[in-house]
Parts: sequence; structure tokens; C-alpha cells
Amino acid sequence: MGAITYHTGGISVLDGWIRILGSGSEAIPRTLPDWNQGKSDGFYLVADDAFGGFFALNGGALGNDRNQMYDFSPRSLRWEALESTYTQFLIWACADFKDFYEDLAWSGCEEVISRLPPDRCLFFYPPLWEAERVLPPAKIRDVPVTEAWTFQMDVAHRLNRS
Repeated sequence: MGAITYHTGGISVLDGWIRILGSGSEAIPRTLPDWNQGKSDGFYLVADDAFGGFFALNGGALGNDRNQMYDFSPRSLRWEALESTYTQFLIWACADFKDFYEDLAWSGCEEVISRLPPDRCLFFYPPLWEAERVLPPAKIRDVPVTEAWTFQMDVAHRLNRS
């Protein structure tokens, strides 16, 4: 994590499907330490994706498996164990992640994602956590990643999922 943080501005995988945070750059303007300020307690947010998902390193708040990676999924509004370390997560993100998004992708989504600014993610209506998911959804718009984080955390809390 130190090498990514101190020696890169961040890593954008496949035109922005996954954004791994570093020291910030024009390509990924958020920095790893700044992004976590006021958001995380007992976990450390290290990456996010174009679909509004967030990836975190568990510091004890997400389960008994400290130093393991978790995904906050917009599909369920829950933290889900990835059963990997940070290093294993990096390898997966840079080589083998496409199956992870198979249920969210639609014909043409690659073009939509490639045009997405690095500090924004997609928001779907109806939301991805709704039982009846149709892709492409009726409405898609891009929102600031900070807005997606705040909104999803609020909804998850109200639904007692976080």
C-alpha cells in the first residue's frame, strides 16, 4: 500500500472500472489519506469502482479477519468479505475482475465508464439494491463519488445493513 500511495497518483483499471487510490493526481484526484478522513473507523478505504462500490482494508470493524479486503456493494448495501489481502486485491483488480461485474454490465457500458470522470461514479434508477434489477436501468447518471458514499451509507444505516 505504501508503494501505491507514495509512488503513484493512483491506478485506474480499464478506463476507470476500478480506481485504486494513491497520492492523488489529475487522473485520480482523491488521495488515500484524505479520502478516509471522517469516513472510516476500523477500516481503510483503498479503492472504488464505476458502479458505486467501495473497497476497504479491514481494521477490525468489518469482521474478525483484520487486514483482509472487503467490498461495500451497491447490489446489497452490505460489506462483503473478498477473502484476500491488499496485495491479492491489487492482483485481482489488475488482472481478473471482470466476472465480479458480470451481473452489472450491459452492452455499451464500457463506453459509458470510459467517459466517466475519475471522481464520479454511476447511479442507477431503480437502485442496484432493488430486488428487480434490469440492465441497462431505466435511468443512469453520474454523481460525485462522495455523494454516492454518503447516500449509500445513509440508506444502509436506515435499512440496518451496515
